[in-house]
Amino acid sequence: MAEYIDKKTIDRARSAAQSRTAAVFRDSDVAGLCIQVKNGSAHWWVMTKNNKISFAPLDGFRVDQMPLVREIAAKIKASWKAGRKNNDIKIMVSALLSQPTTTPSVEAAENVAAVKIDGAWTWEVLRDEYLAWAKIYKSDAMYATYRSALGAAKNSKLTSDFKHIAGKPIANLTQLDILTVRQNILERGGMVNGIPKDNVRAAEQTENGLKAAFKFAMDPRRVTGLKMNPTIGLPAVDQPDLKKRDIVNADDIFDRPYMSLKQLHDFLFWLEDKEFSHEAKRAVTLQALTGQRIETVTTTFHNQMARTYGSVLFDYVWYLGPDKNKLYRPLPLPSWAAWAGHTALMRYRERSPDKDANNFLFPQLKKRYAHIPGNGHISNKLINDIFQAARKPGGPLEGTAFASHDLRRAFVSHVGKKGRKLGFPYDDIVSEVAKVTHKGEGKISVIQKFYDLDTDSSLKLKMLQLWQDMILGAYGEAKRPDDRWFELDEPEVPLTREKWLQMQEQTEDDFQEFGVFGEYTEPD
Repeated sequence: MAEYIDKKTIDRARSAAQSRTAAVFRDSDVAGLCIQVKNGSAHWWVMTKNNKISFAPLDGFRVDQMPLVREIAAKIKASWKAGRKNNDIKIMVSALLSQPTTTPSVEAAENVAAVKIDGAWTWEVLRDEYLAWAKIYKSDAMYATYRSALGAAKNSKLTSDFKHIAGKPIANLTQLDILTVRQNILERGGMVNGIPKDNVRAAEQTENGLKAAFKFAMDPRRVTGLKMNPTIGLPAVDQPDLKKRDIVNADDIFDRPYMSLKQLHDFLFWLEDKEFSHEAKRAVTLQALTGQRIETVTTTFHNQMARTYGSVLFDYVWYLGPDKNKLYRPLPLPSWAAWAGHTALMRYRERSPDKDANNFLFPQLKKRYAHIPGNGHISNKLINDIFQAARKPGGPLEGTAFASHDLRRAFVSHVGKKGRKLGFPYDDIVSEVAKVTHKGEGKISVIQKFYDLDTDSSLKLKMLQLWQDMILGAYGEAKRPDDRWFELDEPEVPLTREKWLQMQEQTEDDFQEFGVFGEYTEPD
């Protein structure tokens, strides 16, 4: 007869085991749950008409854990109904008994079992799957940022910050686990009275990466085992009050100076004599002379750098983009920047299209496999290597912390201060500089003819020409290099009548926009 199993029932079962008396004690609360005593040992069982399984010895649970025992029995019966086999159930029970806690969770054990049985994801699987997806569908810059922020980069300092969730099913991760990752990063950067002193930006990037990864895992098309997103509702990071002018916050409120014109001048000419890769040197030069983000430079395709044969004032137009509307914005290049783009383009044309299908102007240099070239763009590490060398003793940037983004900052800062030379009031120059640096200014489709420029092209060219003159004149006119430095050597292009008519059309456009006519002789 069934009875409500309690301490008295368990004591009777122990006595029966000691006397080697066979007995079965059935629970009246959960049908099928029982204690079976046989051959001097007592075990917990679940027995139904069609199935039975022993899931633990009698002493595997304390008396006060009877609610947990009944929960396990109910879960076993539900698993049978769902078509689970006894071997699968034993994996779940084994995971439950191995939990290092006095209050084990059946749901957590079920999630652990799902990893082995159903292929549910652990943290490492989620991270790798998301990054593989992001590499295809997200920008190179975002992929690189999240790869670093999620601790997947080689020798990453963040790897240890994820140690407490290593190997765990993502279904078992809680908001506390996510907050612990963030706190680990902040504590590594130092805390003052409980307020993070450094690494706030790194913690925010990791938090954003985790949110993106778990959102990816919640897609019902993916069998991840995740039932609830633990990143929803995370509290914000406590940040230092920058208005407090005290010693504690002095480092936080300090604004680093931007790169001087002399430093930039020395850096660019120092660069030419160093044995860095040709692609890396041209990428840095092009960024420095145009004020773009380094990712904008490195992800440029070769056909975005267009030669403007017949133009009076510029030889190259760099089509930046695409923006969110799939449009490109033309950026006319003065002589030095045009030389950088030209030499990079000539380098591209030296590569055989039959052997190298990479269409990036600055291609990936490291082989993917033996004798197989990579199909990505140049590594940011090669760019960083240049700045690391420049910051060493004797380098043009010795004793500084300048990196590639400081080239963009120098452009905005210096040109902003010299805005009156362009004829603009000082208050307006910031918005005018944005016409060169702003990424969202889509004007034309890339399939349009390269000599179709937007209405701001003349302003952009004047601004970049001013910037070039400021760098070259950093030490005075006597230090300016010979003009032959910027000559664009290229095999002659036959001048056909069609090309001549196109150049005449360009001349008329130049006159309407710049007030200058070019002269061409019509071919025979």
